[in-house]
Amino acid sequence: MAPEGILTLSWLIRLRWAALAVYAGLLGLAVVALGLEIPLALCGSLLLVTATSNLSLQAWWDASGPGPRALTGAVLVLDTLVFGGLLYATGGPANPCSALFLVHVALAASVLGLRWGWAMAVLVAAVDGLLFPFHLPLGHLDHQMADMGWHLWGMRGGL
Repeated sequence: MAPEGILTLSWLIRLRWAALAVYAGLLGLAVVALGLEIPLALCGSLLLVTATSNLSLQAWWDASGPGPRALTGAVLVLDTLVFGGLLYATGGPANPCSALFLVHVALAASVLGLRWGWAMAVLVAAVDGLLFPFHLPLGHLDHQMADMGWHLWGMRGGL
């Protein structure tokens, strides 16, 4: 059986490439098909952070063998922050993809254990909570979000 680090990092590298492709595809769909006004420079920079860090991780991985659990956790933290940045640029909590924050918590808990799972839950809650007051509107669709006030209020726990 392979050491845990090998399975975790090799799997995470592939998962991150897939996520990068999905993010780019969704951004393209939002701009081309939906005509949304999205800050592509900001989103592109965030995608570049993911691509560059994944290339670096892949290069280090080939040279150094299995990676430490802390590195896997750090990568998940980076991915959470990048995803938060993408949500900031694309409507914040009104973006239906915001529910995907839970994937980061589930990954941390299942791959790294309970402590990392709780730490990631706290980070996700903080980043998601900041997106309520701080996010860019979704361009011409923003006026349709005005009726979501009660929904968003409920998502915050009615606070």
